[in-house]
Amino acid sequence: MIFTLDTRGNIMLEAMQSYFNLPADIMYNEINQMLDDLKIILKSKGVKYEDLKSALIPVHGDKNELVLIFDSSKIDNAFYGGTIFEQLLPLLCKESSYSVLLGDLISQTLDQKTMYNILFENLTVTNNSYFQHSSQYFCVYINNISPHRIDVITNGLKNHDYFVGYTTSTYSNRLKILLAYILIHSAVISKGKVIQGHEPDRDHSENINVSGYPYEEHGFGIVSVSSDLFGLFLSYKIEAILDSQDNSFAFNGIMPIFTDVLDFQFMIGEDKWGYLSNKEKGKGEIMDMLGILDYTSEQVEDLIKNKIKNSYLYNLDYKTYVSRETGKVDGVAKFDLAFEMPTKKGDLRKMCMGVKADISNKRLQLLTMY
Repeated sequence: MIFTLDTRGNIMLEAMQSYFNLPADIMYNEINQMLDDLKIILKSKGVKYEDLKSALIPVHGDKNELVLIFDSSKIDNAFYGGTIFEQLLPLLCKESSYSVLLGDLISQTLDQKTMYNILFENLTVTNNSYFQHSSQYFCVYINNISPHRIDVITNGLKNHDYFVGYTTSTYSNRLKILLAYILIHSAVISKGKVIQGHEPDRDHSENINVSGYPYEEHGFGIVSVSSDLFGLFLSYKIEAILDSQDNSFAFNGIMPIFTDVLDFQFMIGEDKWGYLSNKEKGKGEIMDMLGILDYTSEQVEDLIKNKIKNSYLYNLDYKTYVSRETGKVDGVAKFDLAFEMPTKKGDLRKMCMGVKADISNKRLQLLTMY
């Protein structure tokens, strides 16, 4: 299974495919060989790829995505990230799994008034800050984090005047979309170990703290892998405007075809929708909350098709089986999607959907939705 495959912020696969004119079956082999290499390297360093799942896929349940904003102009240290992490690291849970993204708020296209509005429109301000330029603000983005841990972190930082404030980005907003395109993937933290990318020409046996943040001083172990592998398989993708090619490469990671998910026909079927809309046995309570309980299966199909257009694929898997009808080995591709839907109360609910892909007939079939 591939938890996530990032080609939105990593052009390596696109460059390989284009420069060497590689067909889909070769790309499939290359992607899976790199994933196998990553798993072997991680295992040799005491990390199981399977343990990183919750740090790499969209949040669900009571977990959130936390945005922390700091004013670097108030820090008398050119390495202001080090000062910030010196205070942040003792507040993190060592045993949980989460991704850490970070960066300065810089945009080449948005004017400063717009940047100011985007930054502060949803921010819970803890300390006053005089806005001069968006680049003075440093952001730390942490996913898969509980409400309790948010309280621990924000209360632990609030007495530092350079901590401007925080917001959650569990649901879509303008800041979340902006951050999806400007933050870098810094680390994945899991069970007390900090996994980072190092230079591709380093030996796989090395473990380098490339960020320079004081992880070891605060009891974290350091694990590093090639940045090529880290960028592809260990980079959490903040949900934003969809790059359809990203999903095409994701497909290619589990089967030897390169195609756009939008080229497939999406189907639910009356039986499946009958079960999902059943309040006693299925997900009827949820469907009623969303105001779609009385929809026909065709209406729900149209609704979900539009959601698929702007959703990333994750938990990608391909399993083979022997057909009872033909006796031949066949296979089925499965993946998950996450998207937001408005409720009848006017708020948003995060929905997860499991989908099966019939490659030969170019059909997507709904397995579950919750």
